[in-house]
Amino acid sequence: MGIPKGVFMAVNRFRSLGVLETLKEFHLPPVPYGQIFISRGFLGPTYRFPKRTVITIDGLERMNNEKSFMVAMNHTDRFNYAPFMYHLDQVGLPPLAPWVKGKYYQNPHLARLLVWCACTPVPARGFLLTLDWLARMERRPNEFEYRQLRRLGDRLEIDAPLEDGVADYLTKAPGGDAKSFGELFADHFETLSGEFIRINVEALELGYRPLVFPQGTRSKRMTQGFSGIIQMALHLGVPILPVAVTGSEDIYPDDSPLAKGGHVHYTIGDFYDPMAGGDIPQNFIPMTIRASQEHGQRFDVLTAELMDCLNALLPSDYQFDPSEKKDLADNPSGRFV
Repeated sequence: MGIPKGVFMAVNRFRSLGVLETLKEFHLPPVPYGQIFISRGFLGPTYRFPKRTVITIDGLERMNNEKSFMVAMNHTDRFNYAPFMYHLDQVGLPPLAPWVKGKYYQNPHLARLLVWCACTPVPARGFLLTLDWLARMERRPNEFEYRQLRRLGDRLEIDAPLEDGVADYLTKAPGGDAKSFGELFADHFETLSGEFIRINVEALELGYRPLVFPQGTRSKRMTQGFSGIIQMALHLGVPILPVAVTGSEDIYPDDSPLAKGGHVHYTIGDFYDPMAGGDIPQNFIPMTIRASQEHGQRFDVLTAELMDCLNALLPSDYQFDPSEKKDLADNPSGRFV
């Protein structure tokens, strides 16, 4: 992380190592020049040579819509948005603003590229907790320390005795004890969530459609989703357009952005409106610990409905594995994206 030795908290507040400052200063560009440059200067040629990439889309007319909405896409590989981005540019449809993990913005060169590509940095609790730990302990938490750190940040009880490192960290962290630490971290996270909300409002005002991969991890088969997109859609009062992608994992089988050629297909479904079913959580700040604790079960139900919409658009070998899909009761809302 490049943290100098001896860098500790001068005041009793959380250390985000520039993440909060990045969010406060972040604004999407009026025109996504990065997406345009990548689409026309890089993707176009690589989709023609050396092996041709064929892109087909069903339901594209739903993207040609003047109303504001968000987009949910399954996440088969690292670059499965790229062919879709390229096609939107080719036909002149409004661009998407993908949610991207905030950790990628720590590299200033990559951050600059992501900004010009209209990618929105997402604050994540585990990432932020690790940043504060690093600033105080000058090392990363081990697996057992991280688990306890996450539970402390989520204001959850810890059954086992505190790890020595965690106990030492708490003496240096805001609050000084487990309970106070959790409350102060919830306040800290709400500050970042507020900036994230502002950026998404700004995206809609500029004509972007926020793009979210609700699975949170890459997988050919559908997996359960996380509730960040539902919370934000409820707050913004907009529907969600499900987009199912198949074949991209063969074009991008590894971490290389060079397309290997093949056929990628997108199926765009009907709009899903999380506000249509009633029993809608009120007066909450999306993407916060308090919102998850107070309305997590309802968020999970709505998220499951959205994921079922995506699942229905996919062929059987991309759908949920029946042997692995769990009930909502086994997946309490604990992550946002």
